[in-house]
Amino acid sequence: MHLLLLLAVFAQTKPIALADYYKIETVSSPAISPDGKQISYLKPKIIEAENPRHSELCIAAKCLTQIKASVSVPQWSPDGKLLGGRGYLPDPHTAPAVELFLLPRSGGEARQLTTLGVSVENIAWSPDSKSIAFVVNMHQFDEKTYQRTDLFTVTNEAKLERLTDDNHHYSNPAWSPDGKTIAVLRQKSFNPILANKRTQGSPIDIYSVPSTGGNLTNLTAAWDDLPATPIFSKDGKSVYFKANLRGTGHLYRLDLRSRTVEQITKRDRLLDGFDLNEDAGIIAYTATNPDTPVELFSAPLASPTKQTQITIQPTRWSLGKTGRISDPKRTGITGYSYGGFLTNWAIGHTNIFKAATTGAGPTNWISNYGTGDIPRTKETEFFGPPWSETGNATMIKYSPITYAANIKTPTLFIHGEADLRVPTAQAEELYTALKKQNVPARFVRYPGEYHGGWSPWNSVHRYQQEMNWWAQYLQ
Repeated sequence: MHLLLLLAVFAQTKPIALADYYKIETVSSPAISPDGKQISYLKPKIIEAENPRHSELCIAAKCLTQIKASVSVPQWSPDGKLLGGRGYLPDPHTAPAVELFLLPRSGGEARQLTTLGVSVENIAWSPDSKSIAFVVNMHQFDEKTYQRTDLFTVTNEAKLERLTDDNHHYSNPAWSPDGKTIAVLRQKSFNPILANKRTQGSPIDIYSVPSTGGNLTNLTAAWDDLPATPIFSKDGKSVYFKANLRGTGHLYRLDLRSRTVEQITKRDRLLDGFDLNEDAGIIAYTATNPDTPVELFSAPLASPTKQTQITIQPTRWSLGKTGRISDPKRTGITGYSYGGFLTNWAIGHTNIFKAATTGAGPTNWISNYGTGDIPRTKETEFFGPPWSETGNATMIKYSPITYAANIKTPTLFIHGEADLRVPTAQAEELYTALKKQNVPARFVRYPGEYHGGWSPWNSVHRYQQEMNWWAQYLQ
């Protein structure tokens, strides 16, 4: 670890270029071994000559490339003998559900625990290493049931038990040290929100439930933010959890007796993938900010500001400094997905931007309702479907295409042709409107690309198109 840090000090610094995209290494899902001596993690790799991304399960510097199942989000069993993970065995004849697997610590054949036919999520080991809690949406293929997962447990011998079935949405279970209680995130499913015509979504809270089933207790009713990923303290008196507030992500601690919440980590950065080992007195997490890629860190639990960087980029890039002064003649706007919608909306309401690049952004909520893969979200956000009076009027009011006559900003449209979330026609509508009005516009489409998870080749090509657009119009 000290050697890695020493190498970082003397690493050569150079300006970052698009060709470096293939060299940037990232990590995710850190998990500390029970003895505190090792950290497993996933290491996505890009092989430029092949194009697809590959994720390897790694322990320290060793990656278990011999694992046959495609496994994600690994977690150690408390006895340190097994790793549990979500995954599937590649099958060219089906699109398999993501089931639950066990992997030996040394790698090798993965053993399947569940055969539910729907995708398992958010696994958590029991303290005795004999059971795993998880959530699963048994209505995954029901087009009229929205966002409803329930809490289950399964033993290492594949004995399954369902703990909830109450029309709520559960996620991120965590066992208490004595194995008697499970903490879990709980919120209302979308169906009752739609049925009751609520003007806002459901609060998210941490609940506790007996591990054998029973009544639920709200632990964060007095905390008015959105907790995530709860973890019990070793003595069972506290629950640690992650939360994102005001552009940062940090670790918090809930005192179960007083129900008060304390922030543990600090600084303006986005932390994720927390794991903690109180026996070893350390926490592990990934961290990033607008200037640096994601890296893996560890820190003493008692002094979380005294962190140690574990992974190091092979090259130290300089992202440049532009200062805080904005030149109105060289100001552009860009966004992707909802950010693309905001870009489309902004250029229809102001001409202060000299150029825009918009990626996968909705432009017409009425046509998006019938062609996108999540029509339920439009029903909650616009108070009804497009054939209802309120839904129709609201969708038209908030569709950027409605304001296309106002647009004067040169705009680059970026879209994946396999995007089912925001189909390509969304960009086509606004692109056509701009071309009809002689507003400079360009449309770059990528065959086979979905809403996210683009291939490395196309990602680099897309970034180059955006840079070319800025160079053309922000001179």
